[in-house]
Amino acid sequence: MLNLFDNLVPIKKCIKYREEGEFLVVASPSLDIYYLNSVAKDFYMALGKGKSIMEIRDELLDMYDVDPNAIFQDLIHLVRDFQWKGLLVLEEPS
Repeated sequence: MLNLFDNLVPIKKCIKYREEGEFLVVASPSLDIYYLNSVAKDFYMALGKGKSIMEIRDELLDMYDVDPNAIFQDLIHLVRDFQWKGLLVLEEPS
């Protein structure tokens, strides 16, 4: 499945974040506070290492027993949500 998101690199855009048990507390640039569940936390923690969305998807597939297409669709929704909240941007690979 070819998608425009496949090779883009997601980059964290937050003021700070802190792990609270299975949750991740993230402060956006607009000073909003978000609590991410364990899957969103695992995705967010994988950002900033120069990995594409597909590479992060592959890491998550190693962690969770789910259908690759289902997790990819979930990641697209997560990326869009994080973009809307100002928590990440997508960049072309360097």
